[in-house]
Amino acid sequence: MAGHLLGGHWQGKEALDALKTAALHGRYVAGRKSALYGLEEQLAKGNSREKVAITNMLKEIASHDRSCTLRGYATQAIARNRTAGTLG
Repeated sequence: MAGHLLGGHWQGKEALDALKTAALHGRYVAGRKSALYGLEEQLAKGNSREKVAITNMLKEIASHDRSCTLRGYATQAIARNRTAGTLG
């Protein structure tokens, strides 16, 4: 829910920074997944620099997150956005 709020309704660097921090350092899988959801929403709206940063973060999470569920979700997010043409 918080990821949706930050990703869908807040704009700017502050929201992006909060989502990045939660996605990379959140204690619980549910919180990190919510942050990924918000990042994916930001990906659809962001400028090209933000899109590249978010895409790189999704790739990092897809490769290195401690949760296999989150690694899979990040991989799917990359595929969804590649298909939609929103990747940086």
